[in-house]
Amino acid sequence: MERAAPEGRAARFREWFRRYGMATIFVPALIPIPMPLKLFVISAGVMGTALGEFIGVVVVARCLRYFGEAWLGITLGRESTAFLRSHVWHFVAGAVLLFAVIVGFLRWRDRTRGRLEA
Repeated sequence: MERAAPEGRAARFREWFRRYGMATIFVPALIPIPMPLKLFVISAGVMGTALGEFIGVVVVARCLRYFGEAWLGITLGRESTAFLRSHVWHFVAGAVLLFAVIVGFLRWRDRTRGRLEA
């Protein structure tokens, strides 16, 4: 893979995915509306993400998602589907915000570790 595209956008994407790829898997796996998870799952495999880390992220996200959906079903019953459809843009905005917070936290953590190592 290193020989296929050692420079340019592919190299930047590999570096970005190495640092923040699990956030791109966590957010779509968590959100109840359909989001493009397959592309990021394939990218995780291509980038050589550790299997344990990948499974841990997906399990945590899916547990939160399905417990949330179960709570919504218990609370709203048959109206839960209408609720999800009428609030789809709220979920999209929440997903974008959650992703930004996770990436911001990871960048802050990287900078803090860099200062501690220096």
